Amino acid sequence: MLDYVIGPAMRKDLKKIKSKDLAQIISAAIDSIREDPSCGTAKVGDLAGLVVYRFSHKGVSYRLGYYYSSERSAIVFSLFDTREDFYSRAKRVYDPKTLDASGSSVS
Repeated sequence: MLDYVIGPAMRKDLKKIKSKDLAQIISAAIDSIREDPSCGTAKVGDLAGLVVYRFSHKGVSYRLGYYYSSERSAIVFSLFDTREDFYSRAKRVYDPKTLDASGSSVS
């Protein structure tokens, strides 16, 4: 299993979760991704480099965004949100041009 890092935006997202069921689903998703990082869908264009894992809970579609940091040799989980809000937030939070090789913001 690969090591992982929770990014600042995702840390805030996780604090907002009230449902224990949803928290358990996210934990299971993180474990699945750590075992097989290719289980998500790689994005192109503005979000190139970001991989998105999809799942649903109680009829709501969620997205979990992550990427692999070769310098840290770890998966960096950067964002979690509903499908409706995920992509607009991802364009603000995830910018491959402002990340150094370690996955840390350099701006």
